[in-house]
Amino acid sequence: MRHIVHEVKFANGAKGLFINIPDATVMSFEYNFRAGEYLVTKNKFETPHLMEHMLLGANELIPKAHDFKAEFEKNGAYCNASTGTYDVIYEAECADFEWDRIESMMRLAITRPLFLPEEFLAESGNVREELVTRSNNHFRNLALALSKAYHLRVLTDQERLDRLQNVTLLDIKRHYKRTHTASNLRFVIAGKLPVSRRRKISECIENIALPKGEGRLALPEEHPVALKRPLNIKNDTVKNIYFYIDTYILRQLRDEEMD
Repeated sequence: MRHIVHEVKFANGAKGLFINIPDATVMSFEYNFRAGEYLVTKNKFETPHLMEHMLLGANELIPKAHDFKAEFEKNGAYCNASTGTYDVIYEAECADFEWDRIESMMRLAITRPLFLPEEFLAESGNVREELVTRSNNHFRNLALALSKAYHLRVLTDQERLDRLQNVTLLDIKRHYKRTHTASNLRFVIAGKLPVSRRRKISECIENIALPKGEGRLALPEEHPVALKRPLNIKNDTVKNIYFYIDTYILRQLRDEEMD
């Protein structure tokens, strides 16, 4: 589809891309904070994951997660979030006619979460259920086992389950405060983005109600250790054979190589 990409940098440290697609009928938003699992101890490994579950919920304007979700989705809009080793990502998609309402609600959720005790308990249960469900994903289990054998910073889902109870609401609030700063924010917004719309969104992000912070948080130094032989996990309860292959290079890939 025909599109034009605009890279923007703001005085508060936030950076991102506007992807102008003149014929688009929907708008997509993605907000990225370097706030992943590498920033916490293994004993508190689920802190970023629990924070991500809670953030798109109760906030200062709409103090119940259920009400926020209902208001957000009333015209068919969608929002979700994910946590990885390095980043926490919040995303949304909506019809073009309500882009400003959805942009405002995403910004509200990111900047004014309440982190209520009752929702902490509820989301702890949801995370536990999610981790238990993942235990049947053999490809995921192989990927985690391989990464662990390479000496990368991962835990198996069972190890994560065992440590879930160690995370407190205070841990989540501290992690949020450390990571959710303007200078740690990266974003991609795509859709119909004429100059006037880009200008309005830019003003919102440049004045986002987050502390400026000390810049983009640094990635960890990780040095994969090559395996001398293939990793073999024997499980007599699994009828099929599953293969998973990982490759690593000991430097950052150029954009052309990544493409």
